[in-house]
Amino acid sequence: MADISRPLSSIILRASLYQDIADTFKKAENSCKECSCRSGGSTAQRSSKGAVEPARHPGVSCAQIARELGVGANVLTRWKREAEGAGAFSGTGSPRDVELAQLKRELSRVRKERDFLKEAATVLCQGIDLKYQAIRRCRNDFPIRMMCRGLKGSPSGSYAWAGRPASLRTQDNPRLLERIREIHEDSKATIGAPRMRKDLTHGGETASLNRIARLMAANNLYGWPRRKGR
Repeated sequence: MADISRPLSSIILRASLYQDIADTFKKAENSCKECSCRSGGSTAQRSSKGAVEPARHPGVSCAQIARELGVGANVLTRWKREAEGAGAFSGTGSPRDVELAQLKRELSRVRKERDFLKEAATVLCQGIDLKYQAIRRCRNDFPIRMMCRGLKGSPSGSYAWAGRPASLRTQDNPRLLERIREIHEDSKATIGAPRMRKDLTHGGETASLNRIARLMAANNLYGWPRRKGR
């Protein structure tokens, strides 16, 4: 004859456990009805915790326990999920683990700042427009706030600059650059910024020497210096 003592004992144990949980729910319900203030939260919390315990056993479904306790299956599933999340993130780690996690976050931040400064090293001493250009160029790789902090800018200024229309001089630079290329090719790449400014002035252009030199340097247009006579 098969041994049925073990399944029978487990059924009796489960039945007694369900009875205890049902009694706890009844006590919580009575306390909530008697008290009009919000003082029954701790009792209800203990009740939900007691209802979750049988659902953690292998071979027991939340729907079965919910039917026996008279609660919704979704409610019991939510209680189980909240209990598991509270156990996983209860904050019971040692101070050493907390400090280690903080140091890891700090190291990650410092590495991002280092990598960004490698990319934007050429604009550290430049104007704010060039800095914002570097931030816009690297916005998909690094956080905006971190880049603004490294380049002494502000996130609001970066967003405002991105939405601001280009100035008239910036819009005119491509046309002036084409004229500079023509004169540079006609001179067989022998004249520099000072001579270029003179030729442009004779042609009716109004541009400063610094602007012309900046455009030529940005596009690798250099002159061939003549050797001075002794």
